[in-house]
Amino acid sequence: MTRFRQADSAGPAAEVVTPMGRKAHIWALAFLVGGFVGMPVVIGLAAGSLGLPRNDAWSYSWIAQHFGRTAQITMLGWNRSALVGQVVVLGPLATSITAQHVFVALCGAVCLVAAYHLVLPRAGGRAALLAAAALGAVPEFGLLTTSYMADIPALAGVLTCLWAGDRAVRRTSSLSLWLGLIAGIWAVTVREQAILAPVAVLIAGWWARRPSRRQVVAGGMIVLAGVVAFEVWRRTLSGDDPLGSTGISVEETASVVVKMFFTSGLYLLPVLCAVVRPLRWRKRTWWLTSGLVLLGLVWVFQSRRSMLLGNYLGDTVAYPVASVGAPAILPTALWGLFPVLAVVGAGLLAGQLIEGAFVRDPLLIVAGALLVLGTLAQGAVGQVIFSRYLLLLVPVVAGVVLPARKGTAGAPSGMTGPGFRFAIVGACLLGLLGLVLTAATDSYDAARWRAAEGLVAAGEAPRDVDAGLEWVGTHSDRKFLPRATGRPSGGGWYVDHFRTSRACVVVSGSPQHRRGAGETHPYPRFVARALGTAQLHIYRDRC
Repeated sequence: MTRFRQADSAGPAAEVVTPMGRKAHIWALAFLVGGFVGMPVVIGLAAGSLGLPRNDAWSYSWIAQHFGRTAQITMLGWNRSALVGQVVVLGPLATSITAQHVFVALCGAVCLVAAYHLVLPRAGGRAALLAAAALGAVPEFGLLTTSYMADIPALAGVLTCLWAGDRAVRRTSSLSLWLGLIAGIWAVTVREQAILAPVAVLIAGWWARRPSRRQVVAGGMIVLAGVVAFEVWRRTLSGDDPLGSTGISVEETASVVVKMFFTSGLYLLPVLCAVVRPLRWRKRTWWLTSGLVLLGLVWVFQSRRSMLLGNYLGDTVAYPVASVGAPAILPTALWGLFPVLAVVGAGLLAGQLIEGAFVRDPLLIVAGALLVLGTLAQGAVGQVIFSRYLLLLVPVVAGVVLPARKGTAGAPSGMTGPGFRFAIVGACLLGLLGLVLTAATDSYDAARWRAAEGLVAAGEAPRDVDAGLEWVGTHSDRKFLPRATGRPSGGGWYVDHFRTSRACVVVSGSPQHRRGAGETHPYPRFVARALGTAQLHIYRDRC
């Protein structure tokens, strides 16, 4: 029978950190925050996208602005997440989209700091820094920290809840327990899936009898009452979108399982490189993982379907379905490197699981299991699953695999030698992809918006311009229709979901030959013109 254990306050595999070493870790963590959060903010400022609505968050930004002006929550039918928590916390500052994005960037910094502290007592400072770096290196992290999407605020609440809850169990701290549960409840008001964090904390606390089972039961009752009350109230709001379900689909579930595994392999590659030792695997593990890797490579080179979850990862700018003709940013051969890395990472992850080379940590295993099972359940009922839903897996898996191999003096052996160097290379590759993705998408989004503003200044009606989902949603009657009206729009799929919008003028990121001749407008491909230019294509008089 598997035995779970709760590590002592110092952690079983954590090295002793001197005051000088602790100061170095603080500087290293600040460097990671500056690189993975500060740099995207600077890029957004330079590109002019930091003050613009982005992707699905066009509706989130409008809801927040409306709240900032009226102190009322008004939904638009495009708000699957709970959202309320990330709106009300801004108060009157919510009227500024730039302020919204700066708030999310601060949440991104909290994510990295909380991930570090979650792994620190389990595996030591170097491993904790690696976990934070691996999270920041996830390619979409930079874009998510500079948009008003709910993923980063919810993740910040979840990781804070897990960090504080872990501290409560390790140190028998009642204050930490209640702070963690408060953070968890707030995260649920941002995104309901965040319920996994307080549930994991309560289960771990009950298991360890810390601070006490009486406090755990009291905390559970408060979490239950708070979440139920919030959901009952939220569902009374007008304009809420339907839950949506197309029924259980075996094919969709299988597709989600496979794509989740390969996407997780890519995200976790830096962590896995640090600790996995394939040469020490048993023969059975070798055969199984070799078969998985072989099938993955066949998929990469033979199938036209992506093996990774959307909608940020690809050879084009992020969320390509949010505009017409999203441009490619990487040569096909160069982009092909990352699916191969995903296959390698998936193979390493499979081998680690088969070998059982992970710590039986109740808090993190429950959190990871709830995340995976909940995401699979969403996919099974027909909801679209995106790669950003898996961000939490990075610190959670790091927390159970990095302490699993100890070297001399109790220090994790993967934190030195070739494995650690490979881990750094993996993080740098993913971080570089994220930098390219962030710069190209910021430039493209800003260029589309400026082009649309120019068209309006020249006499076009805002509702007659299709410059992408963000523009159309922001300038529509703002009530998204779950079912398309059925009228031909001539623009992106989204135009037909807004009753008063038309695509008389279409702004595209690539040539649309079936639309005839169009105008071209150059813009910086990667923020600065010195790094190259790309073309927007504008097609007029379609109404």
